[in-house]
Amino acid sequence: MPELPQVRPQRCMNFCTKAMIVHGEGFGEAADFEAGASTTWCLSTSKPLGPDYGDVSLEACSDPQRSCYREY
Repeated sequence: MPELPQVRPQRCMNFCTKAMIVHGEGFGEAADFEAGASTTWCLSTSKPLGPDYGDVSLEACSDPQRSCYREY
């Protein structure tokens, strides 16, 4: 049976990472992103903390329960 494509959880539209700029939407498979070596920040704050003072990461910024979450 063929493997089904994996659906990535929605992320906040303000999440940004260097790997995303270099690799586009395929950033999740980039070696530097997978190794945790890619810098992440929030486009609303331009910092590694969101407007709710929570950490910026793909996992954290995919949580629709965050007050600052804006669906991509």
